[in-house]
Amino acid sequence: MLETKSIKVQGILKEIHEKVQQKAGRFEKISEDIVLENLTLQALCANLHMSPAACADFVQNNYDCSCSVDDMIRIYRDFKINTEEKRLEVFENATGVAIMLEKSMNGDQQAYELYRSTREKFMEKKPKHYYKILLAVIFHNIKQLQQENDQQMITSFGNTLCKYLLFDIENAITYAYGFNKHHNSAAPVKNNNAKKVHSPEQERLLQKLASLESALEQSDMLLRDLQSEFDERLEAVKLQEMTEFFGKLNSDKYGCILDELLMLRKGIDAVKKRGYVLPLEINGLLIMVRKLVQFLRDSHINPMLKPESLRIVKAGDVEFWNYEGTPFTCAEEEKQVKVISPGWIYSEKQVQISRPKVKEVVDNVD
Repeated sequence: MLETKSIKVQGILKEIHEKVQQKAGRFEKISEDIVLENLTLQALCANLHMSPAACADFVQNNYDCSCSVDDMIRIYRDFKINTEEKRLEVFENATGVAIMLEKSMNGDQQAYELYRSTREKFMEKKPKHYYKILLAVIFHNIKQLQQENDQQMITSFGNTLCKYLLFDIENAITYAYGFNKHHNSAAPVKNNNAKKVHSPEQERLLQKLASLESALEQSDMLLRDLQSEFDERLEAVKLQEMTEFFGKLNSDKYGCILDELLMLRKGIDAVKKRGYVLPLEINGLLIMVRKLVQFLRDSHINPMLKPESLRIVKAGDVEFWNYEGTPFTCAEEEKQVKVISPGWIYSEKQVQISRPKVKEVVDNVD
């Protein structure tokens, strides 16, 4: 529990609030993708057991934010939390770090050192995404940080701003309690055989100077990291536009063109194997189909499953597919399904374009 009556704790909370406001004011335009990612993390803080579909419903109903199941699947995969076991592991580790931080804010130096070491280990796994997860968990667990609209404001923070807000929180604690001082007043300096000792005011000024130097260095690093993140976001937008284009081609609205190309090519090959001679009038069509299929391959757009194949699956296998059939009674139950649509993936970046569609095979019993 945070000791809110403590003057130092109040000072830390005020400093954090000012940093949130300061960082939130950096940009006039807010990325909808970043906001959706952060809202998803806040939702998972409330319930880690939610599937992508359940999380999409939760976000839409509680945050008035438009999203789809495919959006959730992408976020779960990007953050490497697409299984419940992995979500529990990641968020429980983050909760442990948040507990150490809360104790640090109360002035526990041992907890502060433990916080820093556990936070660094946590970040080693996937730093860019885990900054967001950790910040979401910290604000969820330490209710006093949710002052005014700060929790809402951090939903607009990308990886870089989340990272540097965590640094700001550490700096606020360091300055309030004097942890990890850059100057050691207990160390004597020889000068004409006399010991030079800093007065309390001098020590305070030296500490303030060190804090300002650190803040300046972090500001310079922040600008470089923001530029780097901007470049990464630009590449991500290009990738998203490309996958959306191919996704539309394979949508029901346009007749699942990618699926039809695959089936048409398969049909043509089957007819040729049987020895049928195709009319010359359709040669142009056959060449176009062959070239389009080659274009997909050259663009690294590949089917995920074999069309019309039969597969034995469990509930976990079809979690991110479109499944048509009777509900699974337990996680270990197996069902035979037929692939109706193979689903498509941009293999170079392992980005899903469209989900496979499978249908349960039911034996007809007379």
